[in-house]
Amino acid sequence: MAKLILQGMKWLLRQLFLQMAQDEDLPNYLSTPRRFIELIATKGYKNLKLTEAFFNYLREMGVIRVENDQYIWESPSASSSAKGKTVIESEALSQREVQKRAMPLFSILRKYSERLPKVMKGNLGEKEKELIIWDSLHVTDLYQWLRDQAIKYGQIPPDSIILDVNCRTGWSTIDLIRNTAPRRVIAMDPDEAMIELAYNNIVAYDYQEKVQLVVADVIDKIELSGKVDVIFANLLFNRFEDNQLTDILFNIQPLLKKGGIFCGLQPIKANENVDGAELLLYSDPEFKGYPTFPAFITAFERSGFTELKIDKSMFFKARIGGESISDMKKEGQRLKVTK
Repeated sequence: MAKLILQGMKWLLRQLFLQMAQDEDLPNYLSTPRRFIELIATKGYKNLKLTEAFFNYLREMGVIRVENDQYIWESPSASSSAKGKTVIESEALSQREVQKRAMPLFSILRKYSERLPKVMKGNLGEKEKELIIWDSLHVTDLYQWLRDQAIKYGQIPPDSIILDVNCRTGWSTIDLIRNTAPRRVIAMDPDEAMIELAYNNIVAYDYQEKVQLVVADVIDKIELSGKVDVIFANLLFNRFEDNQLTDILFNIQPLLKKGGIFCGLQPIKANENVDGAELLLYSDPEFKGYPTFPAFITAFERSGFTELKIDKSMFFKARIGGESISDMKKEGQRLKVTK
């Protein structure tokens, strides 16, 4: 079933990117072969990293091809006509499955896809609209499931004091209370507007007695009244470039008790390439991309965390105290990374 959902999500992304290409008039514009430099000059694309990723994804979809360094549009129907009956039936089944289980995500991702060309052209979004999109996106069944899995992977003990960094609109805080029976959750975010929305969501679940709300940013030194048992990070590292990760972890590490757990939800990628799903998220002005495995592991090692484990390139867990990552490497042990 998970495989069908994944296949269906790929179909969903394909529809969004095809619509983006049509809105940008690429089928007509690329009916004549164009070089990349001509394309960006005519269309006004200023963010070359995102623009290149956009056209690479269209190439992967098979709707454009490159010949002699020139981009040419191809009809999407050309490749589909060559598919066999079994493939077509499988795709139809996956589409029905994603429509049944994940379709609420479509309208939200569509908002991101409508904004992406503007971002590629250097236009910033409106803060209030971003808050609405973020809150809607993170209340979907998909993100609910991902956060639940991250909490489960962290094996958070009951009656813990938990710091929820990058709590955003509060859904991770709600999940932590619902799934771990904590003594208290400190919900922290650098954006006051996010904290206000988080407060409203937390009150709606009548969890306000369990929560302390704090406006603070991990890029600064954080002052708490005492150390915590657990730190949970909800897509925290999306906000930072790889070269910032060590500094961020240096600021987080002193907040944990010895033996404390640092865990969370974080997609991690193998290299600098940007895939379609990640590309859409650049519509959020704060999104800087998913961290790469080498940068992620090195940052944890340098900042004194121990026993780092990563599961399915999505969930992570580390500690303070115990065998260091450096010692694990020296002894020839493999850092546990399950994909």
